[in-house]
Amino acid sequence: MSGPNIPKLLNVNEAAERLGVSVSYLNKLRLTGGGPPYAKLGARVAYDQADLTAWVETQKQRSTSEYGSPGPPPCFPDATVRTRIVAERDQAFAVSYLDPSAWDPATRTITPRTSQAKTALLRELRTVFADLGVTIIDPARPDASATAGPPSGSPAPVAGGR
Repeated sequence: MSGPNIPKLLNVNEAAERLGVSVSYLNKLRLTGGGPPYAKLGARVAYDQADLTAWVETQKQRSTSEYGSPGPPPCFPDATVRTRIVAERDQAFAVSYLDPSAWDPATRTITPRTSQAKTALLRELRTVFADLGVTIIDPARPDASATAGPPSGSPAPVAGGR
């Protein structure tokens, strides 16, 4: 009788060494979010090598000014919105388009950093944002007034844009 094909898992020290980061940094990422996926096996924390490789791919940048400073990109502050976007698309999409966006919790508005991000968010997730009551602001016209969220079932408005 053979069990499922379980990959060799790395402990925190091995994962940190493989990534070239400190154990404390990996621990911090586990606490604050934004780090590689891990498994909690009793008291042990374990990382799948494939998850580490996939996470490294999401951390690639083209310049140090891409996110304003070196280091990991920011994580979108509203956990409900981010979790839904990751469920609908994937982690890499959220890191690329959602996380760098500005969020106003009072008006439930998202201002993507670029028009490309606005297009990607609306093309892929218009109905999801409508369900969440979230409005997307056009970064090309940030002075345009935004409405609060749309009622459930209606298309997500884009303030100042098409």
